[in-house]
Amino acid sequence: MTAIKLKTITRPILRQPPETGRAATKISISLDTAGGIFHLRLPARIIAILGCANTMSAISLKRLTDDLDARIEAYEIAARLTIATRVIVINYRTKYDDPSIPSGFQSDFTESGTDHLPRQIIGFDHEVLLKIGGHLYRQEFEGAPLEHRGPAKSSRTHIVMDWSQHAEDMLAEMTDRLGSMIARMNAFFAHDTAADNIARAIGTNSRTLLGSPDESGAAT
Repeated sequence: MTAIKLKTITRPILRQPPETGRAATKISISLDTAGGIFHLRLPARIIAILGCANTMSAISLKRLTDDLDARIEAYEIAARLTIATRVIVINYRTKYDDPSIPSGFQSDFTESGTDHLPRQIIGFDHEVLLKIGGHLYRQEFEGAPLEHRGPAKSSRTHIVMDWSQHAEDMLAEMTDRLGSMIARMNAFFAHDTAADNIARAIGTNSRTLLGSPDESGAAT
C-alpha cells in the first residue's frame, strides 16, 4: 500500500476518566493512492474501551469522517457507562390540605389552572436512571444515546436514591396498587352509577368505597 498523509482533523473526545471532560484530539487521515481508500488510526482510549480495530477505512473522505464521529459517540457512551451507577428517581407531588403535614408538602400542584382541582391530589411515579458524575441519564436500550435528565440530586418533587432490586420491586407494587385504586374510584364515581353506588354503600353501612368493581362497573 502506498499511502500519503492527506490531512489532520481535530475532534473533542472524552478523556479517561470521563469526568475529566473532553480534549481536542488530532487524527491523521491518509489516502491509499493505489486503491483510492481513505484510512485513519483511532486514538488509544477509543480502542481500549470499545475493543475495536485500531484503524478505520472508507471509500470516501466524508464516509470516513462520518464513521469516525459515530465511533466517537459510541465510545463516549461506553466510557460514561464504565462509571455509571443505577439510581431510582421517585417523582412525588401532592396537594393535601392537612394541618398536620408540613407546609412544604401540601402545595406541590401550584401551576396556573389547577385552582379548580379537588383538595386531595397525588402524583406518583418512579424510574430507574443512570447516575454519571453529578447528573442523571436515561438509556432506552443498550447502545442507545444517553438522554440527560438533570442533576442527580433530590428536590421538592423528586427523590434520588440508590438502586436496589427490593426498592424497585416495592415501588412497582405501589404504582400498581395506586393504579388499581384509581380504576376502582373511576368505577365507583362513574356518572351514570355514582349515586346508586353511594346509596348502596350507605344502605349496607359499607365504608369500603374502593372495593373491586363488579361486572357492571359499579363498585361492590
